[in-house]
Amino acid sequence: MNGCSFEWSAITESGTNLVPLTGPGHVGLRNLGNTCYINSLLQLFFALPEFHEQFFREPTDLYLNAPQDPASDLVTQLCKLAYGLGSTKYADGTSEISPKMLKTIVGRNHPEFSSIRQQDIHEYYQHFLKCMSRYVYAHMHKQPLRSFVLNTECSLRGSAARAQGINDLSQLFTFDQEVRLECLQSHRVRYVTCLPQFFALISLSLSLIRLLGFVLSCGSISYTTVSGENTLALAVSAEDAINQEEVAASQERADSGSLLPQVLPIIPFERLLEKFAASEIIDHFMSPVTQQLGTHNDGAGDGSVQGYLPISCD
Repeated sequence: MNGCSFEWSAITESGTNLVPLTGPGHVGLRNLGNTCYINSLLQLFFALPEFHEQFFREPTDLYLNAPQDPASDLVTQLCKLAYGLGSTKYADGTSEISPKMLKTIVGRNHPEFSSIRQQDIHEYYQHFLKCMSRYVYAHMHKQPLRSFVLNTECSLRGSAARAQGINDLSQLFTFDQEVRLECLQSHRVRYVTCLPQFFALISLSLSLIRLLGFVLSCGSISYTTVSGENTLALAVSAEDAINQEEVAASQERADSGSLLPQVLPIIPFERLLEKFAASEIIDHFMSPVTQQLGTHNDGAGDGSVQGYLPISCD
C-alpha cells in the first residue's frame, strides 16, 4: 500500500466479494499493539514446508519433551505456533493466536522489538534469523534437543548442528552472489573469492564489496563471491515504468482536480533484474597496475541460492 498518498483501494480488493478461508494454514495472528510486521513474517515462515516439518508437533509430544523452562525456549514456542497455525484447533474461522511468548523471546533485550510499536519488517527478519542461528550454535556442543526437533534431514550448512538433530533454517534464505570487476587499463585476469560472511555478524553494501574485491585484485578482472547474504536488494525507480505517459497524464488530471482513479506505474520485475545485473563504468579509478587514473567496469554475475531468495525492492 502507498501510505504517502493513501492509495488504499488501488492495490487492495476494495469493492470485491471475498470468501473467507478457514482450515489449517488459514489461521490468523492477533496484533499485539502495532506488531503486524511480526505477524506477516511469521505467516510467511510457517507457510514454508521446511518450517512446518521442523516445528509441527502434537501437544502431547511437545509437553513430554519440553525443556525445564519452556516459556523461554525458542524452539518450544515455535512448535506451539506451528501447531496453532497448522492444526484444526484454531481453524474455525473465528479464533486467532497470540504469539506473545515468541515475541518476548525474540525481542528480549532489544530496544525496538521488545516494544509494541511498529518496526521495520526487514530489520526484524534479520534479527529473527539471527536468533535462530544463535540457538542452533548454542546447542551444537550440548545434549541433543528433545525429539520434537529430531524430525527432518536438511541439506543445509552446519554439519555439527545437524549431527545434534538441529536444522538452522535461517540458511534457507542465504545466497552467494558473484561480482565481476575489470580494470579497463590492464585487462589482466584474476579470481578473488571473499571468505564466507555470516549475515547476522557482518553486512556490507554491494558497493563496498566491489571496492574491496577490486583492491584485492590488483587491477585485474576479478570474480568476487559475496557469500551469506539473505536479501537481494533491487532498486525501483519511476523511470522504469512502461506506462510513463499514462502516469504523467493521470498526474496532470489529478493536479487539475479530476476525481478519476490515478494510474499507477507498471514496472516489470524483469527490468529490475536487468538493472541489477547490468555492468557499470566507474571513472577516476587509480589502477594498482598502471598507477594511472582510468576507468573500471563492474557488474553482478551468477550466484547460488540455498532454498529461497528474499527480495527487497526500494
